[in-house]
Amino acid sequence: MKPNNMTEWEFFVYRHQKTGNLVFHFFSFVVHIAVLAYVLITQKWLYLVLLSLSGILGTLGHVLFKDGQVRSKDFLHPQTLYYLFMIFIYVLTGKYSHHVAIANQKYSQQVQLS
Repeated sequence: MKPNNMTEWEFFVYRHQKTGNLVFHFFSFVVHIAVLAYVLITQKWLYLVLLSLSGILGTLGHVLFKDGQVRSKDFLHPQTLYYLFMIFIYVLTGKYSHHVAIANQKYSQQVQLS
């Protein structure tokens, strides 16, 4: 459950810190975009079923690397793709650790208040 003092972005970052999990999410993101592009180009709508592979890869990253909880609302929410895209941009530019530090600080503050 998201702490009250954290934004959705901060809580998303908090649940996506471990490198292995981020690698799985990168491949999950690529699969998601590739399937959408393929379906739009070919008009073969049945292939939308393959989007479930994206969710499976993302969930597997959390399970294998014990990196935060998986929330069902993140599976189909467009915001999830945006957040993953932003994570990859921040990782590539070396700015992701700053966002992780903020998320960890806010999470710790909430835990201390509880």
